[in-house]
Amino acid sequence: MKKFYDRVREMNELRELQRQAYNDYSRFVVLTGRRRVGKTSLVYRLMSETQDDAPGLYFFVGRKTETVLVRTFVQEVREKLGEFVPDGMSSFRELFQMILEIGKRRHFTLFIDEFQEFDNINAGIFSDIQELWDAYKKQTNVCLIVSGSIF
Repeated sequence: MKKFYDRVREMNELRELQRQAYNDYSRFVVLTGRRRVGKTSLVYRLMSETQDDAPGLYFFVGRKTETVLVRTFVQEVREKLGEFVPDGMSSFRELFQMILEIGKRRHFTLFIDEFQEFDNINAGIFSDIQELWDAYKKQTNVCLIVSGSIF
């Protein structure tokens, strides 16, 4: 395992936000910073610590079409949460709403890496996330973590 230097404060803050999400209501965490500083490793470590209590989903936003990304994300939901997701889902909005519905009855962490890349795929996804998050955050127990690099 990689060594972590000077990340005690950050890990404690993430653990606390995750605890609040699981015990109270959902939390939305944004991690930004230069490339190669360990943002992804930090969240991986958090999710590995809690995998026995709650699953963690990892969505990497690569430069692909929305349909291809959603297909990949659907597989992650099926594997990590063991939930039924119908075939043919093609919009991130539809998948995100389904994930939040699952969050009404169980807690988990959703980590979206390279979040800023949604702008190159479908800039409307940001509005969809905001609208759905506002509607669901108080009735779900999801720790949503997004990370992105600043250029």
